[in-house]
Amino acid sequence: MKVFTVFFFVVFTAVIPLQADTLLDKAINAQKAKEYDKAIKYAEQYLETSELDEVSQNYALFTIGYCYEKKRNPSQAIDYYLRSNKVYKHGDLNANAHVRIGLVYNNFNLYQEAIEHFNHALSLNTREAFEGNILIWRAIAYKYISKYDSALSDVLKAERIALKDLENRKRLLFNSYAQRGLIKRKMEDYDEAIRFFELANDLQIGRNTLINIGGTYHARGENTKAIEVYKTALASKQHIEQRFKTFQKLGEIHAEIQLNDVAQTFLKEAEAIYSQVLYPDSEDIDVYHSLAQASKLIGQSTQYSQFLERGYSIQKERNEMIEAML
Repeated sequence: MKVFTVFFFVVFTAVIPLQADTLLDKAINAQKAKEYDKAIKYAEQYLETSELDEVSQNYALFTIGYCYEKKRNPSQAIDYYLRSNKVYKHGDLNANAHVRIGLVYNNFNLYQEAIEHFNHALSLNTREAFEGNILIWRAIAYKYISKYDSALSDVLKAERIALKDLENRKRLLFNSYAQRGLIKRKMEDYDEAIRFFELANDLQIGRNTLINIGGTYHARGENTKAIEVYKTALASKQHIEQRFKTFQKLGEIHAEIQLNDVAQTFLKEAEAIYSQVLYPDSEDIDVYHSLAQASKLIGQSTQYSQFLERGYSIQKERNEMIEAML
């Protein structure tokens, strides 16, 4: 998600030539600095300015929505995204808000609602490269509700868009191959999954799918091969979230094969990254539940209880957020 966040604001800044020291400029700078309350305040003050054009109003409302999303207030985020669409109903600006709403719903496993907003975004007259990204996000939603034919169809459309201008759309092709691999893995077609993960790696865009390849070997019970690939992933250039997941998966596998001391070492590394770097920007219930189960396997009852309690706490919070959204 964070990768795509940059894309949204590139779209907007390309459309609106911002003047220095305006309230909107201050809101954007505060948002980039993750000072979300300050960004909301500046954007709201900007909206009180007289004679704003529709595009500027759209941008200010979108900025507020984005900040609420980052503040883990999805219902407020959706409200402002919808308000931004009411003042300007054309092209990429309108599609952006529908995409963000779709991503919020995806985040809360509300995939049908997400698909509705991705459909709306795709119905608008957007740039082709942006359409490719929307197709990928819709494919992810389809994948999680087991509509694999629809997911694969979207991924193939995105691939065709990427191949029209590969020099500038290599990341889109990487995402297409990676998602195709993930869909194939969900379908338990492990050889094809690995093939597409390797095709993604061959593009050499600075990211890799080694963790996905390791997960595929693990899914088909080849633990030794999975460990080998995960260790190769740790030695490669990884985004911090990928590094966390690699340590987590290595801990889980070693716990499964009862190498408890080794498992504990990897789990401690994973927990340190999560608590010190990723929290509170990205809380994931499944992370805590999987860490809890791994801790239980190696006899760490205190850790098990702590992870499980945190997972349940997040679940309760998410349920309350979902009620507010629906």
